[in-house]
Amino acid sequence: MREFDISPIKDEFKEEIDSIKKFVTRAHDLRAGEDMNELELADIQKTVRGLSYVMMFAAYEKMLRGLCRSLIEVAASFRGKQKNLSTPFRLIGMYPMIQSASNSAESDQGNSKAQGNSKSGVTAGSYVRYWSGPLEKSSVSSERDAKKLNPDFWPDNGSFMQRSQVVFICKFFNLDSAINQLERVNQDIDPVVRYRNSIAHGGQTAAEIGGNSTKADILDLLDRWKERWCAFLDEVYRIASQKDYFLKK
Repeated sequence: MREFDISPIKDEFKEEIDSIKKFVTRAHDLRAGEDMNELELADIQKTVRGLSYVMMFAAYEKMLRGLCRSLIEVAASFRGKQKNLSTPFRLIGMYPMIQSASNSAESDQGNSKAQGNSKSGVTAGSYVRYWSGPLEKSSVSSERDAKKLNPDFWPDNGSFMQRSQVVFICKFFNLDSAINQLERVNQDIDPVVRYRNSIAHGGQTAAEIGGNSTKADILDLLDRWKERWCAFLDEVYRIASQKDYFLKK
């Protein structure tokens, strides 16, 4: 089994946050002139502050998705059966079978009544919630090779990158202590998600969102975002750098 390496994920995240800081700083270093009056400049700077939330969200989502994928890829490098892996990775291995069985059952039901357009199958979130406990207490698992694990599996509880999903992901991967490293960022996550969603879905413009914060507010948040998420990743590495983390005890 290969070693878990957090550095590519951490380095890319830090670069993304540093780029956002430069974007914000340079926008606020601009001065009004012949081609741009004070009001136009203020609108540009408010827009940049608003867009910083969108960029922070993107960096954070990419980091978490990359982290999940990396953990699964390490487990998949184990030269053995999925049944010998720890609970999270046995769950991932069994998910396609449970989903297939659910689809088949719904298909059989559909043959006896009018077909609808609703989605079928078990979602990853509901699957994880209902099967984590039973699997921990049983020997049920897949006999397939570890290399068959799907690295794109994503523990989704439906809250789409809000703090509750971070907690959900950490519980799923047995990384609960990593949450404590976020400190104040625990309270920052949901507002960042909310501002991003408001801009992305047309609820408010970036300038309207950005008008609620100052340059100092944004830079302080970016520094905190970078520092605490890196501490989070360091704690994940502390746990997952041990080979036993991936194996059934």
